[in-house]
Amino acid sequence: MSNESGAKVAFGCTTALVSVILGSILNGWVLSVLWAWFVMHQFHVAPIGVVQAMGIAMTARMFLPSSSTKTEEKSLSEALANLVGTTVLGPLMVLGTAWILKAFL
Repeated sequence: MSNESGAKVAFGCTTALVSVILGSILNGWVLSVLWAWFVMHQFHVAPIGVVQAMGIAMTARMFLPSSSTKTEEKSLSEALANLVGTTVLGPLMVLGTAWILKAFL
């Protein structure tokens, strides 16, 4: 493996690790906000923190099918873009949609 390809792999691994960590925190934060907007008042339950929401999201994810059922080969940049889009942009899109729905309550 050349130095250039080794650097690309190291960059890819670092980016993936940071994306997963930030995505988990962001996902927990979004879930805690959604909980406060839609669940707390409807069911008269206590608010949840980001760490609790992260645990709930991780537990729920164990029972959901994986979206990585395709076996096609992707380049490193495509795989990283897919990972960042799923872990970071996905929760933000959910939050934006929920914010719009909240306006109708």
